[in-house]
Amino acid sequence: MTSHAAGAEPRTIVCAGPRSAEAELIRAIQRDREALRRAPSQSVKPLRVIVPSRSLRIHVTARIADRCGSVLGVRVQSLSALVEELLAGDEDARRDGEFLFPLLVRRVAEALEGQGMREDLSRFEDGYGALQPTIADLLDAGFHPEHFDACAERLANFGRADADAARALLQVALGVRAAFAKLGLAHRSGRIERALSLLEAEPETLPARGVILYGFADATGAQANLLLGLMRHAEARAIIDDPRPGAPEVASFAAPLRTRMAGIAGERKADPAPRNAVVSIEAEKPSGEVRATVDAVARELAAGVAPEEIAVVARDLDPYRVSLCRALERAGIPFSGAPGALARSGPWRRRIRALRDLLAEGSRARLFTWLAAREAPAELVRVLVPWSGNRLCDLPDEPPRAARAGAALWRDARTFSKKAARAVDRFSWGGWVELILSALGPEREGRQEPQPAVRSRLEELQRALPEGLELGAEDFALLFAGVSEDLGACPLGGAGGGVRLLSVTEARGLTFARLFVLGMNRELFPRQIREDAFLPDPLRRGLLPLLPDLPIKERGHDEERYLAAQLAQAGDRVTFSWSAFDEEGRANPRSPLLELLQPRALAAPSAAAVDAGSALPARQRDALIVAFEAAARELGVEVSGERAAAHIARSAERSFGRVPPPPIPEEPFYVTGLEGLLRCPWRFYVGRILEAQPQERSPGALPSFDPRVIGNCVHRALEAVGARAGLPAREAFGTLAETPAAEFAWPDAKALDAILLEAAET
Repeated sequence: MTSHAAGAEPRTIVCAGPRSAEAELIRAIQRDREALRRAPSQSVKPLRVIVPSRSLRIHVTARIADRCGSVLGVRVQSLSALVEELLAGDEDARRDGEFLFPLLVRRVAEALEGQGMREDLSRFEDGYGALQPTIADLLDAGFHPEHFDACAERLANFGRADADAARALLQVALGVRAAFAKLGLAHRSGRIERALSLLEAEPETLPARGVILYGFADATGAQANLLLGLMRHAEARAIIDDPRPGAPEVASFAAPLRTRMAGIAGERKADPAPRNAVVSIEAEKPSGEVRATVDAVARELAAGVAPEEIAVVARDLDPYRVSLCRALERAGIPFSGAPGALARSGPWRRRIRALRDLLAEGSRARLFTWLAAREAPAELVRVLVPWSGNRLCDLPDEPPRAARAGAALWRDARTFSKKAARAVDRFSWGGWVELILSALGPEREGRQEPQPAVRSRLEELQRALPEGLELGAEDFALLFAGVSEDLGACPLGGAGGGVRLLSVTEARGLTFARLFVLGMNRELFPRQIREDAFLPDPLRRGLLPLLPDLPIKERGHDEERYLAAQLAQAGDRVTFSWSAFDEEGRANPRSPLLELLQPRALAAPSAAAVDAGSALPARQRDALIVAFEAAARELGVEVSGERAAAHIARSAERSFGRVPPPPIPEEPFYVTGLEGLLRCPWRFYVGRILEAQPQERSPGALPSFDPRVIGNCVHRALEAVGARAGLPAREAFGTLAETPAAEFAWPDAKALDAILLEAAET
């Protein structure tokens, strides 16, 4: 490794949070602009700002335009875009084959069946798909054939079963790399390695008057090597974020990359950003948490904060997506998700999901899946409901008399089943396209139909496939599932304007004037860290001397602390919120990360006041608050907006001797709720309206048994009794009528007790 020369200016700048890092970047852009005025000839080459994500690229571009005005030759690009640029003129560079990665992992793993793979995979619902993250980790860490023998030798120090399974994983990784090479393609790690070799051989491959690495805290092995290569061969500067200086439990996440960069280019600390306000609020339930956040956003907008400077962030946005979008729409607040973020809904999203299931199951798919993909008329679906659970291959060619009204759909389903059965081995590309479009049915005028989008996506897939790659039914279903993931989904909110709705990952490195972080509860943020079932951390640590960039899953805890600390410094005012109970009334412990951040708790408006005030329509509540403040000013009394809101909320709780009408619930009223109401109105009222919960079992009470557990125990005992008498444990159902009855001696009480005890313990 090239060490930092004594006396040279350090090129690794450590900043205390995203706002400090952004200020340092803006100062670097301004210094570059001043240097260009003195030497205009340098503008021929761009100043490159390399960032890790698309969302950060768009954000940095907007910040530079806002803070610096017109700048010449500044190019903000993601690391993946830089790799593509480096490889653009290389004739030996292989095409990106990332879309084939799931297919190649499955094929190679199947070929190695019996070498430790099948036993592990039998526990996983998605089969060989569960292997993909492990193989990706190995390839990203730079695992090559020359590493195999040494890695296998180190694995021999562990138990034989673990070592054999891990050795099989190494063989799969090598097989996938070889399969990519045979097809003339490369995994993403291979393309990054090729880009680095070109940069090392000829630094002028990357014309630049300067390179700034911005927003990187951690990177895979291949990515980290490219970043370090840019610092060695392109004199790149790195702006690193240490959001909580002096806290080793936070700094440990970025420490490996930071240490390597500092070893090449030295290190200095940047000026800290102005102190910000970090506060917290507690709501009763997640729905109340969303309402409180939307009300706070509305107040910030009324105070003149630009919508694009406000963000609502959650570790995982999915649990809040629907309620948050609904609340913002009702309040008339514009919003947008991250670039490319999807709302997971659309006019024919359900049809695409059903189509993927049809391709995966083929002729063994259920009739209801085929009807969902076709989106058959409701009156015909009702006719075919009695047979909807049947597999397509089991349906007769002609429908029963009771299903004659849906005869055309029935025959189409049978035709699809026969074509799918023929496609099990090999099928021409035209055959696959015809099979998919036949499942969707003809296009109907005056409606948004998925056929054009599906046809276009299949054409793109066909152009990307290498020559000579044959596809079976499972292969095609797997590829189509990958390329159709976003079909039928709508963008989340607008096209970039308005309040930002982001996951924590999407918000990484971004800055805001006002930031609201939802879901600071124990099971949500931090997320649950699960060890890799195939290559556990002890085995990974054993491989670190050979693959130092192999990720350790336990470091996920460090990442959660780092992300939380980074969010706390990402806004001029940051509000963390959590709910004391879930929507079912169960206790919802708050996140331990709040102990690290120690935000100032807001006393007013309280979560209870916000929830109570939500019984009033938003416009009426806002008008009352304005009137309250005006009346207070006339009386010469200073009243803050928060105090006025709390007073109005308390007033809304009073009934003045009458029962007020119930507020419209935030949640839709499902069919199961209607069934519960009809079955027992009193129980529905107590459980759903009053939200009364059954008393928790006292610690000393005896546990109850699930009836299914008792049934399983009885069946095992009966099988054991029969086995002792020499009777078969399994018998084909069709042969039972022809099997003669057999007599045997029933075991005595002591033997029966032993059998029952053994069955219960298993």
